[in-house]
Amino acid sequence: MIFRPHRIGGAPRPPAAESLSPPLPAAAVKILSFGGMPPHLLPPDKRTVCVITCHNYGRFLTQCLDSCLGQTAPFAHIILVDDASTDNTRQVAATYAKRGVRYLRTEFRNYSLARNAGYRALPPASHVLFVDADNWLVDNYVEVLHRGFANANIGACYGNLLHYRDNRAVGLSKSVRACKEGWLEHANMADACSLMRCEAFEQAGMWSEGGTVMSDWSLWLRFRRMGWKMQFCPDAILNYRIHGQQMSVEWRTDPRKVVEAAPKESALIALVTLFSGRGWALPSYARFLRNLQWNKKNIVVVAVDNSGKPEFNRRLQTVLRDSGYVHILVPDATRAVADVPSERFAADPRLRQRHNHQLAVQMARLYAVARQFVPAAATHVWTIEDDIEPPPDALKHLIFGLYRFQQAGMIGGLARSRFGARWIAWDNGNPFEAPSLGDYKEATETGFLCALFPRSVWDALAFKPGPGVPAGNVAYDHTACRDIRSMGRKVLISGSVRCKHWQQDGTHL
Repeated sequence: MIFRPHRIGGAPRPPAAESLSPPLPAAAVKILSFGGMPPHLLPPDKRTVCVITCHNYGRFLTQCLDSCLGQTAPFAHIILVDDASTDNTRQVAATYAKRGVRYLRTEFRNYSLARNAGYRALPPASHVLFVDADNWLVDNYVEVLHRGFANANIGACYGNLLHYRDNRAVGLSKSVRACKEGWLEHANMADACSLMRCEAFEQAGMWSEGGTVMSDWSLWLRFRRMGWKMQFCPDAILNYRIHGQQMSVEWRTDPRKVVEAAPKESALIALVTLFSGRGWALPSYARFLRNLQWNKKNIVVVAVDNSGKPEFNRRLQTVLRDSGYVHILVPDATRAVADVPSERFAADPRLRQRHNHQLAVQMARLYAVARQFVPAAATHVWTIEDDIEPPPDALKHLIFGLYRFQQAGMIGGLARSRFGARWIAWDNGNPFEAPSLGDYKEATETGFLCALFPRSVWDALAFKPGPGVPAGNVAYDHTACRDIRSMGRKVLISGSVRCKHWQQDGTHL
């Protein structure tokens, strides 16, 4: 049979890859029992398929293919997706044609798109495993993972990673562990080489087009969004090769690439803003929504209107409707705390202290109200104050910070205070020195002016002000930062997210 690779580019569904092994004679189908039937003849709801992606990993490919073909629970179909390789990948693949390994050539230079192409080229199945060609499986890997599907709501099962460097085992990965409730929003727990229900994989939208190290984390977050659980099977071992050309080192060598691709990798984010009737702040908020560099379908705006002003409410509805985002507008009937000009605070420090405490009580209560309307499927919550205008790429840097720093419970942006033009962040009560662009720095306290939280952290916050005027005001956001640190998490500030803090006179800090 002629070895003829397919070439595809951006087609939504590439043609089925050509099987280079002869079909089983029809007579054999009749005499085989269901239990002894070859895997590729099983009904779709009993088939497990394998997609191997390769870009210039020809030197590793033989070991990978042999491990996939040698599974104690055989695959019904195996397809190798050669994504723009310039080495001997095609030649190695040709030697496995008679063993039933299919071959598909793509030119994406993006392993997420290559994985999707391979999946679409295979017949329907019940489960799918994606394998990177530089890794290889222990012979019972698939069998052990299959045992993890004890409940119908488990969408994926994953195992341990045994790291290899220079062909020597160096130990199990410390980042892979059981996925307890709420942990997934903080950090990725599972490798892309996890056994998935095809139903769950398709419901989650398959691999996102970002094609970065955040792709698997993004997929698992979407699994959670759809109600699927993940099961850790520690006895399933994936041999994970550490070498200089892995995609997993790209955020260290070129973090800008990961940051730029972040909007394509996101799960559902709830954007929460409280409004007290400051009409002068609406134009900048509308501009922020209009310019935000993110996928609109992955954001839900939760707006709490505490103004008590029908005209302001109508204007706010127009801003939200014109933004194109899904939004939830929550009216609140309690009286808003009136603005006080900065010059009055300068003349009367006690007035500022009383006002800040009243505002802290009110804001804490309103954030508690907003929490009730955050969609259950949201994996992260992003707070933006109504007079703050973050840069268009703010969310890219915030979400990347959560990925990069697994102990982060909050990633905030920078804005200047109208009292002395210092940054609204503190280092144990001292003025905060901003990190440089691209960097992140720990703070002890900051505001909710522009802050991204993992959902589990957001849900755990008490939303209460600190002591009142006699004991010195501690605002609701400072109390929240202390709560986050008490969880063993860190409050970090992104040096790349420098926001405009708008004032009533039309200027900004």
